[in-house]
Amino acid sequence: MTLLPRFRWAGPRVRVAAVGLMCISAAVWFAWNHMPGTVRFTSGGNVRGTGTLRHYYPSGAIKVEAYHVNGLLTRDTFYRPDGSVIATSAFDLDRGGTFYSVRDDGTVECKFHCKFRPGESGSTPSLVADGLMVVYEPDGSVDEVRAYRDGQRAP
Repeated sequence: MTLLPRFRWAGPRVRVAAVGLMCISAAVWFAWNHMPGTVRFTSGGNVRGTGTLRHYYPSGAIKVEAYHVNGLLTRDTFYRPDGSVIATSAFDLDRGGTFYSVRDDGTVECKFHCKFRPGESGSTPSLVADGLMVVYEPDGSVDEVRAYRDGQRAP
């Protein structure tokens, strides 16, 4: 006679189903940041997850749409207040991309190339200026050109 009773519900089918459910739960847990609609900011201000973040003009029109995959910026689209596109820039880990800063009146304040700097201890890489930054006047004329290397202004 055994000390533990045999439960009929704990047969092979139930055990297989339980193991399957645990495997699915683990897969969702580990792939969570790759699932669309999971984009969010951490308490430290970093982006995590996959999805689109939008920034708006004071009028409510979309200013910037930034698409992230697993916390990495992959595409930025910049808009004027009337909804027309100023520029779209694709980003990747090897080449970086072109970033724009847009004023609230829809004019480009500056544009510069940036690259990904590896994150510390496994964190998401961050974007830093690397190359020429062109600063524009509100009328569109060039005000200044600055050089950056690894996020620092070059001499």
